[in-house]
Amino acid sequence: MRIFLLLLLITQHAFSFQGNIELQRLHQKYDRDHDKKITADDKISANEIFITGNVKAKGLYQISILSQELALDGKIDEHILNENPVERISRTIRELYWDGLTRQIDSSTIQKVAADPKINSKKPYLYIPQHDEEALKHYQKSKINIVKLPETLPPNFITSLGSKQGLLSLAMKNGKGVPYVVPGGRFNEMYGWDSYFHVLGTLSDGRIDLAKGMVDNFVYEINHYGQILNANRTYYLTRSQPPFLTSMIKAVLSELPKNDETSKWLEVSLKAAVKEYETVWMGKDRLTDTGLSRYAGFDSGIPPEVEPGHFDHILIPFAKKHRLNLSQLKKRFNDGKINDPDLMDFFHQDRAVRESGHDTTYRWRVGETDR
Repeated sequence: MRIFLLLLLITQHAFSFQGNIELQRLHQKYDRDHDKKITADDKISANEIFITGNVKAKGLYQISILSQELALDGKIDEHILNENPVERISRTIRELYWDGLTRQIDSSTIQKVAADPKINSKKPYLYIPQHDEEALKHYQKSKINIVKLPETLPPNFITSLGSKQGLLSLAMKNGKGVPYVVPGGRFNEMYGWDSYFHVLGTLSDGRIDLAKGMVDNFVYEINHYGQILNANRTYYLTRSQPPFLTSMIKAVLSELPKNDETSKWLEVSLKAAVKEYETVWMGKDRLTDTGLSRYAGFDSGIPPEVEPGHFDHILIPFAKKHRLNLSQLKKRFNDGKINDPDLMDFFHQDRAVRESGHDTTYRWRVGETDR
């Protein structure tokens, strides 16, 4: 993974260079495709040189690294240009990237993290679990829509929200959101099995606070939403993700001090893990007659989080079958006015694929109705 990130830095580096004269000069000379990046596409030869102050960068890699350093703070230490590439990417992940991918949800951040590019809503929504009165009180003066979730979700709840889809609250401690790591810069919500790998990475870099925070947020999800969620948005309320909580607990525990506070943390975390095992993976919806558990997906209608047109190739034959245009079919299906077993089965299977974390893939021939 770190080697991949290194290659990504070399070929896809992009930093803003407004106001940095040296960086502008570098880009004027070497950003040959004018995409505001220094990449392999700029065809910088091994003998080309850029000098700034007492620092000399030679070739694509060093010029790309120089560009990054100028964009970050404008202070250049020549030894960085000769730093072992693997050591460099490890250092930048440790010193920069974890913080750049860290989010928390509380009244000071809610305006930013609640925004969702997938949903067209003028004013973001935050949904609070039925029994988290402390969170409800904390957010009541926030300048977004605050809604308390029903204790039991009614049928078609998610689809019925329409543009009122929103963020789901997570754990807080002393009035501050418990931090977590997102899979990439465009995300603000905490994802399920992605977080397991974030835990391994943050622990390897000594960020025990982030690793523990992700466990604590999952414990909150189990206790308040009934399961670890695909991610904490309303359109993910009815599906989980591959179960890694006990592995996360074990990894974090190995780095915590052996004291009463850790013992209490372990007790709370394991109780949540047992609850998830008994009610989710051994529950009637996922436990099969074989004794094995399966992924599943619930609610009805078209998953709201997909890009426009994502399912059109599936829906067009059904639109013809029901003598409707595509827009009419989507609306009537989402409103529960079309009871087509084949179409309903397709979306049940599609949601199960998404719960598996392999969304979306043709590995199981999802997209065909002749299964």
